[in-house]
Amino acid sequence: MIRILRRAAAIYLALVATVAPAQVWVASKADDGAYVYGSASPEPVQLWLSCNAPSATRLPPLQVGAHEETVSAPYTIRLEFSNALIPGIGPRADIHLWVGQTAYLLPQLALNEMTGVWELTLSMADPMLTAMRAADRLVLAPGRDQAWELPVQGLAGAAKTAMQTCVDAWISAGFEVPPALSEFAPAYGGGAATPMRVAADAAVSAGCNGPATRGPEYLLAGNIDGDGTEDIILDWRAVECLSGPPRPYCGASMCSAEIFLSSAYPRSGRSEDWLALGVELVPLSNGNDGVRMGVSQATCAERGLAECALLYYWDGLRLRELP
Repeated sequence: MIRILRRAAAIYLALVATVAPAQVWVASKADDGAYVYGSASPEPVQLWLSCNAPSATRLPPLQVGAHEETVSAPYTIRLEFSNALIPGIGPRADIHLWVGQTAYLLPQLALNEMTGVWELTLSMADPMLTAMRAADRLVLAPGRDQAWELPVQGLAGAAKTAMQTCVDAWISAGFEVPPALSEFAPAYGGGAATPMRVAADAAVSAGCNGPATRGPEYLLAGNIDGDGTEDIILDWRAVECLSGPPRPYCGASMCSAEIFLSSAYPRSGRSEDWLALGVELVPLSNGNDGVRMGVSQATCAERGLAECALLYYWDGLRLRELP
């Protein structure tokens, strides 16, 4: 737990802190096949914010020489200091970090003997980290040792870039973004958080009874009901539930498609639910979007359909097949 202190010592620090070389924080990222790495640092000042997350390639860490890496738990980040800033070799519990006019007493820091740096693991939602990203001044005060005034230029942008690198990898690995880190969450289906996108995305969490991996095409956006406000189709083919099979039906071919209409859903609280062998939006001659849904081979043969799909339009009350 980080203790917060506010006292006249800020005046003292202003007198004794040695100014580190003026540098701009920059972000870096890498992917060695086992892990994705995000980092921010004002080098040559040896101070880092760093994290890593599983790479989409999923190579064994031993294969790429990353088996001795410190692995970040999801949505955590390491604050690291070199021996040049914090002398000594043993654990230290006397380190203060002044962020603006607020002093934070850091939890006990341990020296990583493999890397030679002091490490502190923080939640990405930690209030101190949030304050750091907006700080106009940082002073590191390691007990009775020399205090250091640290660079802040570029910190906000570099820290966010490093954090976003790991967040994106954790999302791809199936870890949902905590509500406190919503600034890093992807926009709903690549768009803004409009009411129907929010409702459709909430249906994923409810339908999966927990976390899920959402493919890039899991939400389709259009103007189905003609009111000029975005409507959304949730295509369950592009969703993978991570804690068991999805509640909405998905069989060997047919899969649920939930349609959230801006003119109907706010009143009823219900989507239009269909089973389809694929779903897509098709522009209609009246300027609205129609919904084309694939049908089974049996239905295709029975009705003599050339494309094994049916096109539907919204008549104001329900979806109807377009002749």
